[in-house]
Amino acid sequence: MFYKLIREVKAEPMNRLQYNLFRGWTLPEDEEGRDEGYKITDCNSKHISWLPKNEFERISETIL
Repeated sequence: MFYKLIREVKAEPMNRLQYNLFRGWTLPEDEEGRDEGYKITDCNSKHISWLPKNEFERISETIL
């Protein structure tokens, strides 16, 4: 099955290393800490995640 997901999120620019430090995680050796991205907070569920910059910008639209 396929779904189209629409949700409001707050997005903060944050590279992969910063996100891992925010979560209290160690950056895996096979990941690049300088990868640009966004820390994403869902406005309804408050779920926090991270997306690479190009993926976030591909699937999102600014509303404010």
